[in-house]
Amino acid sequence: MLQNYTIIVLLIITSILSLAQTPSMTGKITSDNLVQKNNEFIIPADGTGRITKSILFDENIEELSTPTMESLEIPDITRDQAITLAIQQAKTYWGLKPNVYSVIDIFDFNDRLVAYDIDLTLDGSTRNGYTNIATEWRQILKSQNDSHKRRNWIQRQNIESDVKSVDHNLARITISATFEQYPVLSSQRAVSNYYASGWVCSRIAKEVLGNENPELVAVYLTGPWERSYEFKVGNKSLIVEGYEPWRYYYFDQFMVGYNNLFAKRKNEVLEQLNTSGKDYNSILDEIKIQNKQAFNELINIDPMDNPLTTVYISGYDTFFERFEWHYGCSPTAGAMVLNYWEN
Repeated sequence: MLQNYTIIVLLIITSILSLAQTPSMTGKITSDNLVQKNNEFIIPADGTGRITKSILFDENIEELSTPTMESLEIPDITRDQAITLAIQQAKTYWGLKPNVYSVIDIFDFNDRLVAYDIDLTLDGSTRNGYTNIATEWRQILKSQNDSHKRRNWIQRQNIESDVKSVDHNLARITISATFEQYPVLSSQRAVSNYYASGWVCSRIAKEVLGNENPELVAVYLTGPWERSYEFKVGNKSLIVEGYEPWRYYYFDQFMVGYNNLFAKRKNEVLEQLNTSGKDYNSILDEIKIQNKQAFNELINIDPMDNPLTTVYISGYDTFFERFEWHYGCSPTAGAMVLNYWEN
């Protein structure tokens, strides 16, 4: 019973974090509240930025600095441990010879280090320079833009055909920095949001803040792949979402909404726990213990002995077969659950 209850509470806490990280403060986009800039950017006054295809496939991408925020606490999983685990997982997922070329610290909106976005090549090569990597990814997307290729690309594949079906050797794995979350948060045959969308967010920040060199303060976790970016010029800070519809918020206003929503959702969970006679801190400690156990299991797996990609389920002493993303997150998750029950 404790195992079942712990998993349920973990899901509730995870939902709090994900919902609290993306408070909606903008109205619906309509043709009446859009303003056009240079036939490229369309940034409405209500704080929602929308990017045209010509921007998304632009090859003239500017350099983007790494975030300046540093963790003030020692994380449960260090950067070196995260790199080791990412390489281990890449070998299990895709085989070949993974090589890490970039690690970006990912924070929550309480300035806690919560994850690492780790970018790798799968053929042993390396990559250098933000512009070079982001431009390469733009060119890859162009080559995959025809619908037939894209349908084949997102279908579930086994390890061998997955490598053959994707005409590039780039991958991204996100590793947790805290045992409050499962150690491997997500993975993808693609680059991280930083290289795919960070430069778009930078352009929005430059436009809104009226400065060509805004400081990139931090990258925030807002979903499995989704990230938000904080840019600063003087005493003005802006939060820009690195995904459609490219909303932006002034930092102080955003934090008011975030703190209110986070407090509301946490109180809801505390009430549910109190009704069941459970203690929040005790449950959280149990989750940390189980995720630490999962980390130790994952870090010691020999990829050669584990040809199928699996995810360790803490508290159940079993593994869960991982599917490639296929026509949406919910269909993929549902298929994984049905496959687990069937097998």
